[in-house]
Amino acid sequence: VVDPFGYAPIIQPGALHEYQDGSEEQIGRITLLYDSGPLRAALKFTYDRYHANSELGSAETVCGQGVTAVTINNGFGGPDFVDPGADCKLDKRAAEGGLHPSLAARYPYAGDGVPFAQTKTYIASLPITYETDNLSITSVSGFYGFNASSFVSTSYSSAFYFGAGLRERYRQYSQELRADVKLSDSLNFQFGGYYEHATDLYIASISFLPFGPDSRTNNVNSAILEGRQRSDSYSAFASIDWDITPTLNLSGGARYTHEKKLTRLENVFVNDGAFRALGANVLLPEGVELREPYSESDVSPEITLSWHPQPDVNIYGAYKFGFKAGGTSVPSALSAGAAGTLNFNAENARGAEIGAKFALLDNRLRGDITVYRYIYSDLQVSSRDASRSPPTFTTTNAAKAKVQGVELQLTYQATPELSLRTNTAYNDAHYLDFATAPCTGDQRKGLAPGCVGSPGVQDLSGRPLPRAPKWVSNNGFTYEMPVGGLTLSISGDATYNGRFHANDQLLPEGYQQDWVRLDAAIKLISPDGWDISLSGRNLTDHLVQTFLVDRSGSSASGGIYVGPSAPAREVTLSVGVNF
Repeated sequence: VVDPFGYAPIIQPGALHEYQDGSEEQIGRITLLYDSGPLRAALKFTYDRYHANSELGSAETVCGQGVTAVTINNGFGGPDFVDPGADCKLDKRAAEGGLHPSLAARYPYAGDGVPFAQTKTYIASLPITYETDNLSITSVSGFYGFNASSFVSTSYSSAFYFGAGLRERYRQYSQELRADVKLSDSLNFQFGGYYEHATDLYIASISFLPFGPDSRTNNVNSAILEGRQRSDSYSAFASIDWDITPTLNLSGGARYTHEKKLTRLENVFVNDGAFRALGANVLLPEGVELREPYSESDVSPEITLSWHPQPDVNIYGAYKFGFKAGGTSVPSALSAGAAGTLNFNAENARGAEIGAKFALLDNRLRGDITVYRYIYSDLQVSSRDASRSPPTFTTTNAAKAKVQGVELQLTYQATPELSLRTNTAYNDAHYLDFATAPCTGDQRKGLAPGCVGSPGVQDLSGRPLPRAPKWVSNNGFTYEMPVGGLTLSISGDATYNGRFHANDQLLPEGYQQDWVRLDAAIKLISPDGWDISLSGRNLTDHLVQTFLVDRSGSSASGGIYVGPSAPAREVTLSVGVNF
């Protein structure tokens, strides 16, 4: 098939895969336990390998009012073409073009030109605990790492003209030490420290300017970004638990945190053909490294008062402070004016909650209820910034947001065989002050209202946070019965999800209606330590968009958006063995 824009021959790999985002995953886990007197230890290691047709395989198009066909456009004044592989429906139909093998060989990190996504994840932990009558010392060592590679068409269409070959290598090492000292029958003291070291290597080989090959290398991609991040986190904490009376307890403490990060970004390749055609240097030249250091410290205190009117009831009130470090966004490529524009501030939270935890009716009814209210300052918000060239996801700060609500969890053992459960939450989350929110692409084109200034911002103060439904409720049951020396377990759940905005800039087209998801499972458990289960999620195969952005390469008339949907119907067969 010939690319309608005359850029290159393409392939349409949709016919190669039966499933929209078909994937394979292998998971292995091993745990070794040691328990001897006062010393206990557990070494755990998990390996996960995941391979999918594409990172964007579940991304479908959504059309605005009056748009009846999905069109594609290279964004440089050419005509619109109807995409033969996409429609305006949420129907598990997605289009993603690839590169002809002859061009893939000239596109670093493109593989064979067919979109794919692969991740290998490694997780290890070693908790060690030493306990005596008045002292408990715990050490927790951890490791988390992954290697990821993918090739995607960010055109979200049958034609490949915006795309990326991505590679990432992340490693994180952590060590925590904490001690719990019993000072008296009514007074306990806890203290400890935590250290974390992480490194990240990120490589993005992108195309967003289809103007031919580079004269030096003959490569057809537009640029290659190399990003390196190093972070070190140190924290220390201390707290006191004081039994004021046999039924009244006061606890309080604080955590000191120091974060230190260094981000180094560089375009290690820039296609010269694109910029000869444009007559302007849109990207930062090769060899110019941006160094973005970050350092910040914080003290976060908290205090809790608990009352136990009876042994199985705990009523409490707490006031807490929280902190999330800032840093530097890593774009897909460095634009010429990127220096100093990629940093974002630390996020701070403060608020209170009151609640109760209880076990009643001879422990047959267990549950907890929590009422909370938190204020966030400099809330970190990730969104697609259409004002950058190329457009990219960045993190910015909303000045202030409020999150408040109620959560209720109940479990009732109706009979020895039947247990019932409910988990219901009401959550009111909205911006108090966000006058500098990024505009959508359609807003910047003047096709939608609300955008002011250049490159353009909008005021979302008073509007709800994205992906924050007011109501969520899960209700289910589990029934267990003996069958021939085994245990048969049958369970079912119905989850109600309230309405929410899937788009960070709160596009009307991203408003998702409420829906109900049905799940069920049947499991056979052996006393010898093995089990086999068959489970199904979203049995009605209801589709809902969870994230939505402007679609790259849409018509100049706008009105076309794209994003992933929540998982469709999933059926899983699993076998477990304990030894």
